[in-house]
Amino acid sequence: MLELYAILTSLALVLGQMKTTLAQNPPQTAPRAEMAVVSDRPQTEFERTRRVIIDLAWEYRVNPDMAMFIAEKESRFNPRAIGDRHLTCKRTGMPIRSRGIWQINDCANPEVSDAEAFSVVSSTLWAMPRLKEKPWIWSVYKLWGNEP
Repeated sequence: MLELYAILTSLALVLGQMKTTLAQNPPQTAPRAEMAVVSDRPQTEFERTRRVIIDLAWEYRVNPDMAMFIAEKESRFNPRAIGDRHLTCKRTGMPIRSRGIWQINDCANPEVSDAEAFSVVSSTLWAMPRLKEKPWIWSVYKLWGNEP
């Protein structure tokens, strides 16, 4: 019986050390958004969108709070949002459409299809490298950390 107690005590110490190590050195990446663990209860569209943004932000080493801030300000997390229709594209002379949660402008980014722009995963995969390298392309970035 004492041997079992000694084994369990040692195991508890090892697990405690692992927990402390993980708390001090969290993993640098999260699982890909497509592989996110889903709970037993149905998720809302917002919860799924939030999970994709946060998971991919960690993967791309982008501040998840900044990414969430920009997505909220751009579209209120609405993957079907369309904005900037009052503006005209100088290149085509057509009205501009900024699409999806990241409001991807079809004049400045004609390579992004509507299907990609309106897809939470595809558009977030498009947005993350840009958020990492040049987040100021989103005009709301200047408000990040300066909101009243």
